[in-house]
Amino acid sequence: VGRLAVDKRWQKKGIGRTIMAKIAAQAYESSETAGLRLIVVQAEKEAINFYDKLGFVPVFETREEKRRFKSRHTRTMFLDLLALSDIA
Repeated sequence: VGRLAVDKRWQKKGIGRTIMAKIAAQAYESSETAGLRLIVVQAEKEAINFYDKLGFVPVFETREEKRRFKSRHTRTMFLDLLALSDIA
């Protein structure tokens, strides 16, 4: 996911959740033929809880991740598409 943002006036209305659900569904469908496994995002500090609620998991805490968070206030997170197979 390159960039995902919802105007503050439209936040908390399920728009971001709907967009991510459609992205995840498309990725899951494509994973059967394209070898996709993960959706990876660089979550802004303010969006970490949003992605967490959607099932995204932070990558392991490394020096690089600590530096990235300290300098850019972002956190690398991923959603494992195999986990979606249990839901689908």
